[in-house]
Amino acid sequence: MEKIKLFIVDDHQMLIDGLKALLKNEKAFEIIGESSRASAALDAIRTKQPHIVLTDINMPDMDGIVFTRSLKKEFPSIYVLALSMFGERTTISEMLDAGASGYILKNTGKEELITALNKIISGGMFFSVTSDWRRVA
Repeated sequence: MEKIKLFIVDDHQMLIDGLKALLKNEKAFEIIGESSRASAALDAIRTKQPHIVLTDINMPDMDGIVFTRSLKKEFPSIYVLALSMFGERTTISEMLDAGASGYILKNTGKEELITALNKIISGGMFFSVTSDWRRVA
């Protein structure tokens, strides 16, 4: 079975490193790229072609909502999982409108992250149980 290719976009290197550490022994996933800048991520994604992009929402050069819109316009088949410290319904709605397939909080554990990635790659949607919205089929 082909590995699920992931690309991480977050302006905090510690979070990127943490996600890589969490997933490094998971045989189903392969992190094929990372970027601390959304604009640079778009360029890298053009050549790397991930299945899922995990993106922060609050970034200095381009917010995750604008980034997701741009990504989905150019690559409609790439799934987006939003990462945030905030679970407000308005932000979740904006990310969904932009094309995200899921929304998890940054305090999410490994099991919930893996569940989210598997749900998204199978065409479903996923929301952290601690956000304002709950898991959606």
